[in-house]
Amino acid sequence: MSLNSANLASFENDYALMRSGCAEEFASRFEDFHGHYSANIKDRYRHGQIGVLSVAKLGDLNFSLMRWNTGITGTVLCDQPHFCLRIPVSGRARTEDPHFGTITNGHDEIGLFRANQGVTVDSGEDNSAVNVSIPAGLLESRAESFYDQSGNHPLHFPSQVKVQSLQGTMITSLVNVLMAQLVAAPRVCDNELLLANIREYAVSAILNALPCSIPNNPAVERDSGVPRTVKLAEDYMHANAEQPVTLDQIAREAGCSERALQNAFKSFRDITPMVALREIRLCRAHRDLCEGTESVTQIALKWGFSNLGRFAALYQEKYGEKPSVSLKKYISVSNLSSQSAGALSPIPDRPCEKRTTLFGDTLH
Repeated sequence: MSLNSANLASFENDYALMRSGCAEEFASRFEDFHGHYSANIKDRYRHGQIGVLSVAKLGDLNFSLMRWNTGITGTVLCDQPHFCLRIPVSGRARTEDPHFGTITNGHDEIGLFRANQGVTVDSGEDNSAVNVSIPAGLLESRAESFYDQSGNHPLHFPSQVKVQSLQGTMITSLVNVLMAQLVAAPRVCDNELLLANIREYAVSAILNALPCSIPNNPAVERDSGVPRTVKLAEDYMHANAEQPVTLDQIAREAGCSERALQNAFKSFRDITPMVALREIRLCRAHRDLCEGTESVTQIALKWGFSNLGRFAALYQEKYGEKPSVSLKKYISVSNLSSQSAGALSPIPDRPCEKRTTLFGDTLH
């Protein structure tokens, strides 16, 4: 699977932070943006546009597209508090870590690495890549929760992951979803609930796709089929459906690791915990539509659905009609009964149905 070229072009245009034809100026601004970073442009006398940097902030995640029309060597000058997920778009690049060796070496390799002092990215001409910056503390704590084991050594992910491998396809799919959200619905950057959904999706997808240096704990698998775990998780999700909720929070409330919780939901609900949460929110949206409290758009956004078309499709699949139809039914009934009893009673949440579709769009 490759990155969507149309979305790449739209993202570069809509979120362009800087464009420059001057090598010195672009290198200086690039260094200022990253902080504690040295950018050495190999051909400082090249004519035309040197590069473009497009950036979107998704809460504490940074999503960027960098395109260079000349070779460049970038070096991290001191330890940074984040991991960098790098997905190539075009050209060749070699990423080296002083402790772990070669991370990527070519045009078709994905790398996830801690931005520590001495890490270098050596890019050739006409090189472009998508980078997702993830707080180190977030990824490390989630890895410990995911594997139910504390880490006593640096978190390290596999090197030289091919784009066309199963792992690479999972990461590419993640980036395509994030980019599609940013291009189609820029307002996600300002919605706390949507940002929490995106952050949860991104971290969970990365940990599922790229096994890290914390080993699996066999005890997790033995305890994964406990119905009480599922019940506690569902109780917590029902009580906090209107709040930004992450998988690690749900797992803590259920008293197990993230992997154990995912296995339990797979066994007893045939869905992931986050799909179960989405189903709960869909039920709440149905209730609000049947009460006629707000517009379809307001209700969808309130419950964390940024893609209105996707929301409408999920809603129609579950309830057999479009959200607008449910709202019109309430308005019609309300008008007919306005001289007597008045408003309709709230519709209670329906039990979650089995489904394997994903967060807003996807989450495993």
